[in-house]
Amino acid sequence: MKKLLWFGLPLIVFAAAVSTKPQNPPAPQTIVLYAPEYPGDMDRISVDLQRAAYASRFNFGDVGYGLLRVGREVDWLEISVGSDRRSVFRDLGPHAWTDNFTVPWVEPLAKLKPGEVRQVFVNSNGAPGKGAPSGKSYEGLSALPAGGAGTNPDACCDTPISTGVIDRTTIREKSKRAPTPPAGVQTSPNMIRANLGHMYVVHVVDDKRDFYALFRIDALQPGNNCTISWKMIPPPPQPTTVKK
Repeated sequence: MKKLLWFGLPLIVFAAAVSTKPQNPPAPQTIVLYAPEYPGDMDRISVDLQRAAYASRFNFGDVGYGLLRVGREVDWLEISVGSDRRSVFRDLGPHAWTDNFTVPWVEPLAKLKPGEVRQVFVNSNGAPGKGAPSGKSYEGLSALPAGGAGTNPDACCDTPISTGVIDRTTIREKSKRAPTPPAGVQTSPNMIRANLGHMYVVHVVDDKRDFYALFRIDALQPGNNCTISWKMIPPPPQPTTVKK
């Protein structure tokens, strides 16, 4: 009887080892997001990460592309924020899916109190923390799509505010120079630059969902489209606060 018991034990241990062998991680899913070509062209601008499909034009998805232009900076990512949407994302820098890197905990936006609204802004008026110089105005900010559909010019110009006198010599000289993009563009947390080869973490939080995902920009055609790949991931460890 004892021999049978000792003979069976290694089999049980071996079976347990086989069943807990790590499985190959799933390959990332991929989608191409397109900047709208005209107002109302919203069918392929954002992705529902859980459904792995384009979001409805009437319900912006988890990550979108192409709704913002700031001078020559035409590639921006966006997440939807509102009274019930508290999502946040971060740029983790250039990474491949095979790299080892740390995914940080990302605190979602705070819940709004009754009567509060979420602030969404873009500031392109010069260096961070500074407005436009006295007597200057900056152009180039547009929330309309690529392809010339915007009412603002694509280029950002440091042209003095018009006084009614046209200096044609100055205009000709400036037309020979490349336009200067705004220095230090500042945006609200729901917008971030789209950088080729960069990895991003997004913490999607709303009234019904709370999950993490990693996504990477695999290809980018400036002002037109970007290809992203993504994986759902478990929440990173939440940092503990130390009371003083």
